[in-house]
Amino acid sequence: QHGTERAGTSPLNLEKRDFFDRYVRGRDNGFERRAPVRLYVMGRGVQALPHFQRALAGLERTGPVVDEALVRTNIASIQADAGRWEAALNGYRRALAGFRTAGEPTWAAGVLPELAAAFEALGMRDSAIHYYARAAEAMERQGLAAHARDTRLSEAGLLLEEGQERDAVAL
Repeated sequence: QHGTERAGTSPLNLEKRDFFDRYVRGRDNGFERRAPVRLYVMGRGVQALPHFQRALAGLERTGPVVDEALVRTNIASIQADAGRWEAALNGYRRALAGFRTAGEPTWAAGVLPELAAAFEALGMRDSAIHYYARAAEAMERQGLAAHARDTRLSEAGLLLEEGQERDAVAL
C-alpha cells in the first residue's frame, strides 16, 4: 500500500519522517538498523528500476504527490548511476515539481544538487552552477548548514574550472 486517506500516515511519509529524524535531527530512532525494504532497494541499482517504475505507475493514479516524487527521485538516481543523464535530469525535474506541489521544501532542497549534478554531467555548466546555488540557498533556509556548505563547494569547484576565481572565493 503506497498511501492512505491521510497522507501523513502513508508508509513513505513515515519512512521520510524517521529518516530525517535520524540523519538531520540526530535522533537515535533505530532507522539505520532497519531492513531497507519499504523505500530503498540498497545496492540493486538497475535491477530495482522495474519495481520503482511499477510503484510510480500506481502512484501516478492514486498519489499522494510526495510519494510519487520520492519514487521519481529513486528512479532518477538509478538512471544517473547508469550514466543515463538525460533520463536522470528529466526525473529530477519532475520530482522537484512534485515536491513543490506537495509543499515539501526540504525534499525539494535535496533534489536540487542532484539536478545540478545531472546538468554538470551533461556539460551544461552554467545550469549546474545555477542549481548548485539554488540548492545551497534552499538548504540554508531549511537549516541544513552542513549540506549547504557541501553544495557551495561543488558550486565553487565549477566556478574555478570556469575561471571565475573571484566568484568561487566569494562563496
